[in-house]
Amino acid sequence: MSINPIYRKESLITWKSMKLVLLISAFNLGLLIYYISRMNLEFNNIINTMKIDYQEILALFKQVIIIDYFLIILVTPAIAASSISGERERQSLELVLSTTMSPMDIVFGKLFSYLSNMSIFIISSLPIFSLVYVYGGVSFIDLGIIFITYICTIYFIVSIGIFSSSISKKTNIASVLSYIVIAFIFFVSLIFTNGIERTFNIDINISHNTGVLMKYIILFNPLSIFYMALARISDNGVYLNNIFFNLTNIMGHSNSVMCIFVGVFLQIMLGNIFIFVAIRKIDPRHKR
Repeated sequence: MSINPIYRKESLITWKSMKLVLLISAFNLGLLIYYISRMNLEFNNIINTMKIDYQEILALFKQVIIIDYFLIILVTPAIAASSISGERERQSLELVLSTTMSPMDIVFGKLFSYLSNMSIFIISSLPIFSLVYVYGGVSFIDLGIIFITYICTIYFIVSIGIFSSSISKKTNIASVLSYIVIAFIFFVSLIFTNGIERTFNIDINISHNTGVLMKYIILFNPLSIFYMALARISDNGVYLNNIFFNLTNIMGHSNSVMCIFVGVFLQIMLGNIFIFVAIRKIDPRHKR
């Protein structure tokens, strides 16, 4: 089985440069410093009170997960935005398109390259996340669900970055467009559903057509499934549910896994649409 040439080239370029290694190192060092400093405070509290507050330890674990998640959201668009526009700026896109590789091969090579690079961020963070197992309280299933939402979010953002890059001639324009689209998708569902609820006084807990529509709109938001996955860890994260209109409580704790995976499916389908548009955009046969 042959390796995609674009994927191989991007991987070689990435790992010959020290930028990704330094970025990952700084990324995890910052997480570790934050975790150790907070745990030091918890240890002092344990010594003073002679009692271990497991809820506070789980809250710290959630904070580290959230910081990690949002750092990935901030970094990924900037990396993926140069996928196609960078080739245009180097005037190499037409040359690549003149080879036997199809536009799908080019886009998929870029896609899998960025997915593998960003997955390293998650894998490299595992030792820090595993520190919570010293105290218990988090199951492997719940941790696995969180990492599934990580992968889904990375795919979603990378697909937006490739789409933005395919319709832009300059990388800086593609980067700005990526962040605009991500901000729109990540926050418009919350603003929209909140506006409907307040304007029309609709209770999202009621099972009527509008309530169901609002629930599905929320599931298109990667933040919603991420917070639902976090809310499974402990019962003290009620504020997480309130932010997203008690969606976890609506579906029930036992059904929240199904709700999360429905959201993952919807977001992957939307990401596939972005990838499909990017393929058509660079295909010479569809240029006028």
